[in-house]
Amino acid sequence: MPVIITHTIEEKATKKLGNVMSNLPYIVETALDQAAGEIQGRMRDEAPQATGALKSSISVVPGMNMFERIIKPMVDYAFYKETRDFVPQRMPPMERIIQWANAVGYNNKFAFVLASRIRDAGYPSRPFVRLTYEWARGQMQKWFSSIPLKAKISYEAG
Repeated sequence: MPVIITHTIEEKATKKLGNVMSNLPYIVETALDQAAGEIQGRMRDEAPQATGALKSSISVVPGMNMFERIIKPMVDYAFYKETRDFVPQRMPPMERIIQWANAVGYNNKFAFVLASRIRDAGYPSRPFVRLTYEWARGQMQKWFSSIPLKAKISYEAG
């Protein structure tokens, strides 16, 4: 002899659940956008600055689905800034070095030699993406803990 269990859901509850399901993507996307904006700002703060091009290239781009945001530097050399220690680099911007050299009494030839030495010496890496990632891991609760409460409010409003 079988046991039959049934449960009926009121039409009102079904409507409320439908309201939650229609609002949930917006609630999650809002939380993601807030998190992505804060991560972008933090990554810009952590990034090394020479000309400012690296910092200003850090962007938020949409991922493969609506619930994904990718925060990354868009310049080609960002990977090397993140990972490579003391590898010879490209020539640094000459304008600033020439201005400095002239201000302290040196000529343009000295400025070129100094820029060449900076290029040849390389620089220490600055793992700004990793530092930002570690920071962001600790912020997840702050960004996403309000989603259930907002879903509950949406249910009650339904």
